[in-house]
Amino acid sequence: MKQLLLCCLPLFFFSCKATKDAQSQAAAYQTKAETVEQELNSVKGQLATVYDKNKALKADAEELSYTNQKLAEENKLLMEQLQSVTTEMQESSDDYGVWFRVQIGAFGQYKVDSNVATTDELSIEEQEQMQKFSLGRFRAYSDAKDLQKHLMSIGIIDAWVVSYKDGVRVPVESVINTMN
Repeated sequence: MKQLLLCCLPLFFFSCKATKDAQSQAAAYQTKAETVEQELNSVKGQLATVYDKNKALKADAEELSYTNQKLAEENKLLMEQLQSVTTEMQESSDDYGVWFRVQIGAFGQYKVDSNVATTDELSIEEQEQMQKFSLGRFRAYSDAKDLQKHLMSIGIIDAWVVSYKDGVRVPVESVINTMN
């Protein structure tokens, strides 16, 4: 029995040492597992933060997209209004495009006071030391020609069509040739 005991005793010590080594390794693994678990929890927290930020950014992007769409619609409306006003102004402005009038006289010796009001229908312009009287204001040459014919039919035989381009008087032929 003594021999058996002597034989088993090293095994017992060896198994105790193995158990201590295993326990030591298990403790080391436990520590590593706890560290990994802490790091995992930290990463989960960071992911949750990133997820929340991403969610907030998505909401902001949707709001910006909606705002951008509304601004684009408003811009389109304003551009249409601007175009309409611009067209209206250009159509009524003597300084834009081609206009026709019917001149009924040019006088150098007897002049009308420059304070006399004129309108779209009657204009008095000073040119070459003469006052030139004209009637009407037309975009179409044919409309001015019709007025000229009417004026001649009622006795104003010195009526003729004159033209303006961008506010400057020009020969009628120069604008009629470009309109056809």
